[in-house]
Amino acid sequence: MMFKKITFPFLIFSSLLMIGINNPVKAAVIGASEGSGPSTETEYDSVTTPNQETGWFIGSEATPQEVAFDPTKGSWSKKLNITVTGVRDFFLEEYLTVVGKPWVDWHERITIISWLWTDAQFKVKRPGDVDFIDAPGLDFLIVDNQVDFKFDPLPHGTIVNIIKKLRYTGTGDSGVFIRVREYPTVVPEPTSTLSLLALGTLGAASTLKRKLKPSKSTEKETTKVG
Repeated sequence: MMFKKITFPFLIFSSLLMIGINNPVKAAVIGASEGSGPSTETEYDSVTTPNQETGWFIGSEATPQEVAFDPTKGSWSKKLNITVTGVRDFFLEEYLTVVGKPWVDWHERITIISWLWTDAQFKVKRPGDVDFIDAPGLDFLIVDNQVDFKFDPLPHGTIVNIIKKLRYTGTGDSGVFIRVREYPTVVPEPTSTLSLLALGTLGAASTLKRKLKPSKSTEKETTKVG
C-alpha cells in the first residue's frame, strides 16, 4: 500500500479556542474508497481541552476537510500522535465536506491493537440547512475497532461533523500514535445498472433468435418428407 503523507503542525488548543479554529491547515481534496489503490495519509497531534479531554480535531466548521469518493484510491489513513501519557480515553472530532458523488455510508477502523470505539455521533449540514442535524436515515454500528455509519444520500457540499470516543484497553502506556482508516461509499451509478439491463436484454434476444432460426439440416429433412 502506498501512502501520500501530509504532516500537520502541532496546534496549541488554548489559542485555537480563542479564535475558534481547529487545524486550519488542511490537505487538498482527499480521495478515498475501500479499494486497494494508493492511500493518502495525514498526521495530527493530540490536544487537551480546558475540560481535560484529550483527543484530535480534524478540520473545523469554517475549514472542513474535503473528501471525495475515488474508486482508484484506498482508504484515508490518519496517523494520530499521542503527546500525553497516562490517558486511556480519547475523542476524535472531524469536520468533512462531501465532494462529488453523494455519500450513503461512512466507515472507520482503528488499525492498532488494544484500541476500540466506545461512542459516536454523525451530524450533517447540507446545502441550505441552517444548523447541523442528525444525518437523515442515520443508523450506525460499533463493533470494537470498527464503526460503520449508514444514512440517506448526502449531496455534494454537505458538511459532516463526526464525533467519536475511543479507549485504550491495553496494559501499560498507550503508545505514541494510533492509526485510523476511513472511507465513504456512494450511490451506485444508474448508468451501470442500465448497461447491465441492456446487456441482459441483448443476450436474451440473441438466444431467442437462435432458437427461432431453423437449421439447414431441418430444412432439408422437411423438403424430403414433402
